[in-house]
Amino acid sequence: MLQYQPSPALDQLVKTLHQAVAIDKIYLLGIATESLPVNSIFRSFHHGEESASGYFLLLLTRPGEKKSDDVIQDMLEQRNRFRMPVHLIVHPVKAFYQWLEAGHAFAIRVVSKAPLLYNAGITNLPVPGYDRLQEHLVKLETQAQKGYDRSAAFLSGARQFIAKEQYSLAAFL
Repeated sequence: MLQYQPSPALDQLVKTLHQAVAIDKIYLLGIATESLPVNSIFRSFHHGEESASGYFLLLLTRPGEKKSDDVIQDMLEQRNRFRMPVHLIVHPVKAFYQWLEAGHAFAIRVVSKAPLLYNAGITNLPVPGYDRLQEHLVKLETQAQKGYDRSAAFLSGARQFIAKEQYSLAAFL
C-alpha cells in the first residue's frame, strides 16, 4: 500500500473533487514533493516528514456522468492549479470494473496498492483477478512474440529485394 501522510489539504481536495463531479471512487496514485522523487504505486519512495506539493489521483466517475473524461480532467485540474498541482486520470467506473474482471495489470495495481480516498459506495469492485493477471501477461507475451515474428518476416522480405538491387520494392515493403 502506498504510504502517505493524511493532510487537511488532501481532505479538502477530495471534498472539492467529489462535489464538482459525480465521482464514485478516488484513488491516490502518487505524491510529489518539492525536492524528492514522486512516491507512487509504481515506484515507492519514502518522503518522511516532507509535505506534499502535488498529487496524482485516479477518479472513477459514476455511471450516467454526462461530461467526457477529458473535460472533467481539464476542468478539475484547472480549478485546483493555484492551490496545489493535481494530476488526474479520469475513467468511468464501469470501464475500470471491466479491467479488473479481465485482470488488467494497472487496475489490479490500483486496487491492491493505492489508498482509496473517497468511496461513494455505488459500485462494488470485484476482487482483483490475480489468476487472470497471469493469463493476461501470457497473452501479452504471445502477442509480442507474434509481432516480433511478423517484423522478422517483413525485414527478411526487404533483404531479399535489397539483395536483388530492387531498392524501390524494398522501401515499399
